[in-house]
Amino acid sequence: MTYSKQVLKLLVLLLSFSVLVFINSCNIKPGTLGAQYRIFVVADSAFWQTVEPQVRAVFEKELVTPHSEKSYFITMIPLDQLNALNDRMNVFFMGIINGEGAVDQYLTKYMPQNFKQGVQEGKYFYSFNKDMFARDQISLIMMAADTSSFLANLEAMKSEIYNKFTEKYLARLKKTMFERDDNPSVQKFLRKHFGWSIQLQQDYFIANDDEETKYVWLRRIHPNRWISIWEMERTTDSLSLDTLKQIRNRMARKYYQGDIVVDEDLSLETVPFNGYPAQKMTGLWQNDSLVVGGPFRLYALKDTLKNKRYFIDIAVMAPGELKKPYLDQLEVMAHTFRAVEQE
Repeated sequence: MTYSKQVLKLLVLLLSFSVLVFINSCNIKPGTLGAQYRIFVVADSAFWQTVEPQVRAVFEKELVTPHSEKSYFITMIPLDQLNALNDRMNVFFMGIINGEGAVDQYLTKYMPQNFKQGVQEGKYFYSFNKDMFARDQISLIMMAADTSSFLANLEAMKSEIYNKFTEKYLARLKKTMFERDDNPSVQKFLRKHFGWSIQLQQDYFIANDDEETKYVWLRRIHPNRWISIWEMERTTDSLSLDTLKQIRNRMARKYYQGDIVVDEDLSLETVPFNGYPAQKMTGLWQNDSLVVGGPFRLYALKDTLKNKRYFIDIAVMAPGELKKPYLDQLEVMAHTFRAVEQE
């Protein structure tokens, strides 16, 4: 039986259910290991064969950077490998209530009766849990009365589950990125001369700044990645994809040695950004003279009080490496942007 998304959202109220029995009895848990973007799924093999395509479609979204990458990487493990891998960054459990598989029985054994009943009735489907086996670990449990219900609920809730996981993933990433000081001298300069602040990792430096055009290029090398921020007078409520492309190309000719936006795989969406109405252009850049290229994201933030737009451009050039992890770090820093009064 398939229930509405509104009913399934009742699961959020169950976040503190007694899945805590999974947790290691030691009060001081070990730290997590491995890549932040890797997901280990604990499931029974027969069940996994049925749901694998749908689960991968939810979490392994394709990204063009320009090579094909995935948003996250899934590895399925049987229950007997859990002890060896329970300190990884992301551990997901998937199964059927009262099923015959080892993982089904493992989950069913420890679920409280009201949760099991809710799963059977289709009221509950998923629950995120923090620090289940290790510090800073993200765990997700997804259970249903049967395989068809599991697939139906996953289809109904896929965007919500993916977005919540990504939110938790980026929050953890931000915590690890700023464990040390966050470049206070550069922040002070930006606040004083440009009227905004942003958190930066220590190795970022000001590669170029122009107070006349209100432009700043913040860069880090090995590999090359950067954040550029500038402002312009706001003349319209929204900008077209072609207009944003022209704006980025114009700034790139002046400051990036002639980078241009690639027309293919270019997209535009409206997104929230720290309270600002914003547009996000996603695509690829290339520089024919230098024979280099990579992915970029351009945010156009509308400041209605000051009648201006802030542009935040993030980009990566990392030949032979995965670009998504660097883009994620840039996204974290970009989303710390705040406009302040000039000192």
